[in-house]
Amino acid sequence: MKSIVLVLSIAFFFNCQAQEPAKEYFVQNLKFSSSDSKIDVNSNGDTVLISYFKENNLRLNTLNIRELVYKGTPFFINGWHKGTVILEPNGKSSSALLGYNLAQNKLYVSLGADRDVMEIEPYAFEIANHVFKKYNKQYAGAGDFYYEKLTEGHIELFRLNKCRFYPKVSGDRTGYEASGDGYEGEFLKKTEYYINWREKMQIVSNNYKIFEPYSKEAKKYASDNGMSIKKPNDLLKIVNFVNELAKKTPPDKL
Repeated sequence: MKSIVLVLSIAFFFNCQAQEPAKEYFVQNLKFSSSDSKIDVNSNGDTVLISYFKENNLRLNTLNIRELVYKGTPFFINGWHKGTVILEPNGKSSSALLGYNLAQNKLYVSLGADRDVMEIEPYAFEIANHVFKKYNKQYAGAGDFYYEKLTEGHIELFRLNKCRFYPKVSGDRTGYEASGDGYEGEFLKKTEYYINWREKMQIVSNNYKIFEPYSKEAKKYASDNGMSIKKPNDLLKIVNFVNELAKKTPPDKL
């Protein structure tokens, strides 16, 4: 079984201090202290997050370790990866071990196996040839998220990776509820696509109006080639087609 031991103790839905990430996990009103976590692949082929929590039994004066398993992980490409960060515009890139938590929209960096993990907010960072950057100062509606820019030109296409945690049990918990499949909950990831429409970050839907003034041409191109704007590969081809049109006939010439 493949394992990646995480230096970071996981904290999914709360604010961490930059110098010293909190080592806790919150489930509704119950707080556990996490001692360690790792990412694994179980016998069913599922990628899982396994966290270990310390429990003090004051009556017996003992310390117990309890294991909780979650289906999926909140991390981009499910783990820590070698990457680079650029801390400020026109700055130099630095190599580091990075963990991008999609559920928190936060980037963590580890400078070594025996070094502390820190939360950082760089200008841009790269993991496995995926380059992430925030555009909230450039486009309205972008929010405080890291996007991947997929195209340049009249139409800029962006990809936004998200993740949400769905607990098996809602409401107040004791931490001992049975989940049936052995999981405490599941992390589900999704991808959204946006373009810079009228200087605003606009999510891509079924409306070809976002390609104006080439909306009719884009819709005809997609129809003639059996493409769907909802399919990522087709969307990329449609955007590239529109950008080629814009090179030949710039919008201000129409």
